[in-house]
Amino acid sequence: MQEREAACRDLAHAAPPAPTTDADINAVAAWFSECAGRLMAVLASADPRQKQKLYEELNVRAYYQPGDDHIEVSAMPQVGKGRVGGGT
Repeated sequence: MQEREAACRDLAHAAPPAPTTDADINAVAAWFSECAGRLMAVLASADPRQKQKLYEELNVRAYYQPGDDHIEVSAMPQVGKGRVGGGT
């Protein structure tokens, strides 16, 4: 309990994060684009079991709409899988 109280005090006195800038967004977009390109290259040579494991980790779901003749793909990776103790 003391650790939680100390953490709350630290957060109360912490400086707010700096506003996001256009440069921040551009940097994230460039990083994401580079990572996506690398991921595509890796997936091109991966065997199906490796791909399945990655898709499960990223929580990838694909939905085929035959009437519309298109596929909708989504990914919802779980960021920070660790849990904080305590609570209800």
